[in-house]
Amino acid sequence: MLLVRREQMAVFDQVSVDAFEDDMAAHARRFFPRHHRVLGEPTLREVARLGAARAARHGFTRKRDACLYFNLMLSLGSGFDVDVQLPWAAAALSDPEPRTPSARADRLVARAMDHLQRLRGPGGAYVARARARVLDALPALQRDPPRVSAGADAAAFAAFALPWLRALHPRKVDLAGEQPMRALLAHALATAGAHGLTTAHGAALVALLAFLLGSGFTEDPQAAWATAILADRSRSEAHRLAHLHEAALPFLDAWMT
Repeated sequence: MLLVRREQMAVFDQVSVDAFEDDMAAHARRFFPRHHRVLGEPTLREVARLGAARAARHGFTRKRDACLYFNLMLSLGSGFDVDVQLPWAAAALSDPEPRTPSARADRLVARAMDHLQRLRGPGGAYVARARARVLDALPALQRDPPRVSAGADAAAFAAFALPWLRALHPRKVDLAGEQPMRALLAHALATAGAHGLTTAHGAALVALLAFLLGSGFTEDPQAAWATAILADRSRSEAHRLAHLHEAALPFLDAWMT
């Protein structure tokens, strides 16, 4: 649970959170048209409200700094500040230098932009190739689930999943580094278990979504469709996995464009 002091939320250059939502909805419509098209304005407003809280936790109480933070949530995932794939983000946010929140926000944005440019490659070529592989891999995963035992530990699961994810998006794996990737896979295995997914198929699908959308995707309004499917314990695991595949394919097709 995110705890934010009331006085932090009251600052925002004397602008209310409701007004911040309005401004960020208009901002996203102009500068993040893909997000606006894929997610819709109600979801973007939810992300903005969450962004106000998360930004304030890090001392970003000026509207300008909170807007920069909101931009990074859209670019990296709403929980980018605690994403195990992005240890540089947590390090930048906890760095006492520079001393002012705005200077710290600027440094964080510069680091994130460098990361995103290297991730995308010239003309977005790396992401385009990864998108094509992912769209092929999802049906293949459904047809031929991994042979890893359902009760595999983190090391055994990583032995399967790390080469698999590297084949899909090698640039992203290389930028993350081996230890953060292993942490991601351990986190995905735990997340799958927490949602009652006991098969290697379930763990692999959760790992793929965590890899592409952020390790905290199950708590991200931008992936609310996945959260709703995973949370529906009235359905069998097989039904939920089929539903996840059905929903993930068109979403990732649009999201990774």
